[in-house]
Amino acid sequence: MPEHIISLDTLRFAWPGQPTPLLDIASFDVVRGERLFVRGASGSGKSTLLGLITGVLRPQSGLIEVLGQRLSEMTAAERDHFRAH
Repeated sequence: MPEHIISLDTLRFAWPGQPTPLLDIASFDVVRGERLFVRGASGSGKSTLLGLITGVLRPQSGLIEVLGQRLSEMTAAERDHFRAH
């Protein structure tokens, strides 16, 4: 079974005051050694997705795991430390 380095499950994110989620991702995984190219029009959520994966932004719902660590279970300081390393 491949080792997932990034796993997203039922991830939803909307900016405050926006009724429609910018991102609504049922399931997404990146495995070790896999290369990924993120492409889309301006405003489509590329930077927002990266902000969520790095723990800078928090989703309204869903699960984000990076290197086996659930970002939702970390404090802001722990996410900062995790991101730095």
